[in-house]
Amino acid sequence: MALTTAQKVALLNKMNEAGQQSGLGTILEDLLDGSYDVSDLSDALDVVEALVPSAAGTAEASKLALLGANKNLDVLAVADGGLSLGSGAGTAITSTAAELNLLDGVTSDAASLSALQKFSETVAYGDFTDGGAAVGTYDITAGTIPVGATFLFAAITAVTGFAGDVSAALTLGDGSDVDRYNATTIDVFSDAANGIAAGSPSGVLYHDTEATITLTITTNADWTSVSAGSVTVEFYYLT
Repeated sequence: MALTTAQKVALLNKMNEAGQQSGLGTILEDLLDGSYDVSDLSDALDVVEALVPSAAGTAEASKLALLGANKNLDVLAVADGGLSLGSGAGTAITSTAAELNLLDGVTSDAASLSALQKFSETVAYGDFTDGGAAVGTYDITAGTIPVGATFLFAAITAVTGFAGDVSAALTLGDGSDVDRYNATTIDVFSDAANGIAAGSPSGVLYHDTEATITLTITTNADWTSVSAGSVTVEFYYLT
């Protein structure tokens, strides 16, 4: 049967309530131009009404999303990797729900969260400067310890043995205090693919001046005898 004007308006209003006028536009156009014969208008309206949630802003299974007055929706389930933010296609949020939940209850501000700092560098034997006799030195370029920072610890995460002599011992200093950032010498003569303990700092932890970290390796006889080796060092501090 042909739809009356009142029936057309009623159907359009139902679609508008569902927030899906554009999504159901094809059906609407068919109804309005008479090419789709609706024998029972109430049945058609019941189908649309069944898709409308009980309240705006409330998500219900297998129903349309009808946003609240503030464009809000109380629950939304999105698969990991399925959410993007920003204009256009947006930027994908790659963190999983479990990873995001790690922040639950955290009350720190941005400054506190960024207080812990780290820099690291891998230094090969050829990067060291012959310091005379048995000593080779290298100034770290990956970062410095800034004014106002408190040094925490250093970590030796990998060693390819500094071979060629019969021993090689590393200290971590600041150019004045040769072992400010470790307590005892660190054996870097042998390989240690998984690293080796660097010990606790022995010098002043608080920095009232900026410090460049100097690696010093002392061999048994002469630095020039070293023919291989590298060390990866990480430095941690609070600002």
